[in-house]
Amino acid sequence: MEAIQAALSQLAQLQVEGQRQLNQLEQKQDRTQQQLDQLGQKVDSNARAIQATNQDLRDNIEDLTSTLTTYAAQAEQDRIALTASVQALVDALQNRFGGNGGG
Repeated sequence: MEAIQAALSQLAQLQVEGQRQLNQLEQKQDRTQQQLDQLGQKVDSNARAIQATNQDLRDNIEDLTSTLTTYAAQAEQDRIALTASVQALVDALQNRFGGNGGG
């Protein structure tokens, strides 16, 4: 009878220990789930920030492209005007000096 009592007592202790370990596992699982939730929120937040940054970069690239296109067009107009001015000066000098080596 004492052996049965000892076995029952040991079984009760094992049950208490098992319940304690189960409680610890549940607490760890809860903490892990909280951490996963927090990380998920951070990932979502970072993804939104990256998306906003990418949009800003696209906008800036479009603005820069537009500006460079405008500068290139203006540079072409300036080149044409300068070429015309130089040609006018050459023509004026040729007319003045007659193209005959002095005059």
